Amino acid sequence: MELKDLYELMQKFRDSGLAKLEIRQADTMVRMEMPRQSERISTAKTYERAVPDQNEKISEKKAEKTDDLFIRSPIVGTFYAAPGEGMDPYVSVGDKVRKGDTLCIIEAMKMMNEISAPYDCEILEVCRENAQPTGFDDPLFKVREI
Repeated sequence: MELKDLYELMQKFRDSGLAKLEIRQADTMVRMEMPRQSERISTAKTYERAVPDQNEKISEKKAEKTDDLFIRSPIVGTFYAAPGEGMDPYVSVGDKVRKGDTLCIIEAMKMMNEISAPYDCEILEVCRENAQPTGFDDPLFKVREI
């Protein structure tokens, strides 16, 4: 399953109103679950508090212009910077990578998912520590497109 297909599937699942979805295709299995109603309410309240905080930060930085680009996590899982323990990381700060180069691995539900560069770029910052949990859309790398 292509990453763009997974994004599209996630969006359609979110819009569907379904509570759970599991798809098996060849050697790939995808399972999605929506939070229970009580979790949604809690998340909504947290979101409401975050929005005013974010609006304050935006207004404070309105005069500043930033061209920061981030490569974000497409899934919830565990971030791995290297292919194995004791091995060199896929990328480091200052590395120039080409579109399609592997940047890291995110383990989700016992599946190792390679995260590739969406375009040619330079790594400005690695935003996660090795073996650190990551959420959907969390920044993984700060980059500059080249």
